[in-house]
This record gives sequence, C-alpha cells and structure tokens, in this order.
Amino acid sequence: MPSNTVVFDLETFALKPDNALIASISGVKFDRFATPANVELEEFDAVLNLREQVFKGRVIEAGTVAWWNKPAQKEAMARILDAGTFACEPVLKDFVQFIEGCQVFCRGTDFDPPKLLSLARDFGVDVPVKYNAWRDVRTYIDALSGDTSGYIDLELDLVAHASLDDCKRDALQMINVRYNAFGTAIKAA
Repeated sequence: MPSNTVVFDLETFALKPDNALIASISGVKFDRFATPANVELEEFDAVLNLREQVFKGRVIEAGTVAWWNKPAQKEAMARILDAGTFACEPVLKDFVQFIEGCQVFCRGTDFDPPKLLSLARDFGVDVPVKYNAWRDVRTYIDALSGDTSGYIDLELDLVAHASLDDCKRDALQMINVRYNAFGTAIKAA
C-alpha cells in the first residue's frame, strides 16, 4: 500500500512559535490503513545546523535548555549532540518532498507547525500545507480509543523526546488504535 500519512516532530530549544531554534526535524511516512502486522515506516531524520539559525535571529530560551538538561532527557539530548548537523534549506526542501501527497499529523497543531513554517520562511522554503490541513495525533488516538490521554499502551523500546522515536511511537499508535477500533473492515474511499 502506498503511504498516505506522515507524522512529524520537532525538537526545539525554545517555545516561541516565530523564532525558536530547532534542533531536529523528523518524520515517519506510512499507510495508516495498514494492519499492525504489515506496517512499513519510511523515515526522515535530520539534526539542523544551529549556527545558521542563530544568524537568522532564532533564539534559545533558558527554561527550555533547563528542561533539556534534566536526567529524563539525557538520552534524547545525546542523540542531538552526537549527530552530524545539516544545513537548514536543503533539509527543509527534502522534508517538503517527503510529506508531499500525505496527510500531515503531529502531536498538537499549535506547537510544531508554526515553528516549522517560521523556519521555512527564514530559509525561503515553501511548505505547501494549508493552515487547516494539519492534523493532531492526540485527537486521532482519543477519537478511536475513547480515551482522553492521547496515547495507547504499546510496549516499544523508544526514547521519549528523540524526534524520530516520537514519530515512530505516534505512527504505531495510530495504526494500532485504528486496527483495534475497526480491524480491516473500514477503509477510506
């Protein structure tokens, strides 16, 4: 089955929507109508060059850095610090190609999308996702599970706040919650 869905995640060093310094951008592309047994995940993962973002006026907030310095974030931060970095413009262009033709989900539509769009504007890249087309993973999971936590229990060996792992977790939860709700009987037209 062709991929029809992308879950993406950013890790940032600030919370501001218009000029937060973005450490990493990741995405997972998949068919959300797949069964848990036959799901295939296509990955996108890049740690962005921080220096070129600072030159564009993007900022680091002390409170966010303090949060990253907590022991719970140690492994996720190590992944960012140990990875090679990539220039923002080509990464953003590659990411736009990666999401093309898919419905785009993230964990909340008010955090990651404005930051992604702001970074893309800074580097002259158009992200062709309409303002009303962003979708929320939490709402999807809650609507199909009847819960209000935005999560379902899956035993996964993934690192929280490592952007690629967060995308994998969300994609697998979306597939599993849909399968548990409908099995293979209901499919998009």
